[in-house]
Amino acid sequence: KINLIHHMITSKDKDCAGINIGDLLLRGDLKAYFPLHESHLIAEMKSSWLPWLFMPEDFANKFHDYFGGRVAFYFLFMSY
Repeated sequence: KINLIHHMITSKDKDCAGINIGDLLLRGDLKAYFPLHESHLIAEMKSSWLPWLFMPEDFANKFHDYFGGRVAFYFLFMSY
C-alpha cells in the first residue's frame, strides 16, 4: 500500500500527481516525507515473539508485504 501511495504522489502517469518530492524538500516547502505505519498491522505482527524467531512462511509474506523486500530479506537472513 505504501509503495502504491508513493507512486500515486510522485509518478507522472495518468491520474497521478507527479509531485517531485526532492524539489519540495530542497526548497523547504516540505519539511519531511515518510509514510505512516498502519498500527493494526504492526500490533498484529508484534503480538508474539515466536514468528520473529523462526520466521515461518506466512509471517514472512506478511512482513514482506508491509515492509518491502529489502527489510524482509534482512530479517529472513538473520532468522536463518
